[in-house]
Parts: sequence; C-alpha cells; structure tokens
Amino acid sequence: MHLVVALVAPDYLAEMTYLQIQMIYPRQTHNTWNGDYLKIVAAGTACSGTALGGGEEYSANTAYSSTAKKHTLTITASSTNAKICLKVNHAGAVYVDTGLTITIQAPTFTVATTSSSYTGTTRVDQAGSSVYIYFRGYGLSSATTISLASDAGCTTDLAGATEQALTAYTYNGDADTTKARVYFSQVNEANPNAYVCAKIPTNNDGSGSAAKIIISSVNIQIVVWTVSTTISPNIVARNLASSITFTGVGLQLHRSL
Repeated sequence: MHLVVALVAPDYLAEMTYLQIQMIYPRQTHNTWNGDYLKIVAAGTACSGTALGGGEEYSANTAYSSTAKKHTLTITASSTNAKICLKVNHAGAVYVDTGLTITIQAPTFTVATTSSSYTGTTRVDQAGSSVYIYFRGYGLSSATTISLASDAGCTTDLAGATEQALTAYTYNGDADTTKARVYFSQVNEANPNAYVCAKIPTNNDGSGSAAKIIISSVNIQIVVWTVSTTISPNIVARNLASSITFTGVGLQLHRSL
C-alpha cells in the first residue's frame, strides 16, 4: 500500500502569475511518490475539477535530491488560496485536498530598506555613489524593475536611478522570491524625499507602468543626500559678508553668508 506522509509548501514559494513557482516536498523513510500526482485548482473548485492554467496534473517523480522533490510550474491565472491537490499511486485513488493553498497574484512589497539585513525602514544613501535597496514581499523577480523618482507619479527619474531589474535572493540554489534587491551603480542627483517606484508587467497583474511603492498605506521614499567635495574659499574674514562656493555631487543650494 502507498502511504504519503507529508507534503510541504515552503514559505519562499513564489506567488506570481506567468512566472515560475516551485513545489518542494520532503522524502521520508516511509513514503514514496512513484506514480503520485499533484495539481492546483481554484479555491472554489473541487480537486476533481479543472486545474488552473499551468497547474495541471504532473507526476511527482521528478528527481531533485535524496531528501526532497521539486517541480517547476508556470501558473497563467491569478487565484487566491488556490488548492493543492494530490492523487496517490493506488488503485481507485482520486484527487484529494491536501489542505495547502497558494495565492497567485501581482508582486507585492512588505519591506523596503537600505539595510542588507532586509529589515527595518531606514532608506538613506548618498548622491554620487552606488545605492542598494533591499525588499521583502511576494513574487519578487527580475520581471519587476525599480526606479527612484522626484515625483509621486514616477515620471521623472533621478539622474542615475532609472529602471533597474530586481535580483531575487537565492536560497539553496533557488530564487527566494520573498526577498530581492536592486542596485543603482551611481545616483547623481540628491533628493531628500525621492519616491521608490516599481514597474510590474501587465502579465504579472501589474499596470505595466512605474508606480510609487506603498507599504501599509505609507509612500516609500528614500533620502539621497548631497556630497560636498570642495569649498572655496576656505578662509573668510570675521564679521564680513562672504560668498562660499561648494562643489560636489547633487548640490542644489548656493547660499551667501
């Protein structure tokens, strides 16, 4: 008799339309999957019903390692709490609900920070240097691009901060689409309240246009501060009006003293 002990969908399962997701389930001493099948159906559909596009029946025999199995899917329809169904290799077996669900939706952001720990809300960097921004969320991949803009409509990018693709965090050789970062090699324009913008393709349920990122009803912005490299003159007389010139990256103000 065939006994299935466990089927586990990890926390880093990608939730995204038209992009790859991976199902990983463990090998244990008393279970096997030769002849087992899995499929994904919409929440309101019985396991005997039609699968979501890209989630059709597939064999669990795909080799991965001695401890787990992996299969890559490309889901082509959005669905909230879609059901993962299983049919074991046994005479008369039918598909049953595993109790596991997966949501296929547009990429979302839950954290945006300049801290490489992927935690916190600090978003500060200097003009004239490279800038990394680290994100947590769901369905994060290179299909989504990030830019920094001076306006809330994301129509005017900062110099050096035009669209760059996200790079997903890698976990055990696989892309962990709940963590990603973006890299700008040199942002040459200072702005104390630059908007962090994301462009999500329409086939990933996005608008196809850059839009400001909002997390918990808060606009996500970053402080890009100015860098002064020279000052002239560097000696002035006491009690006399003087004009001082700063030269650097991202400077926006000239002030007479």
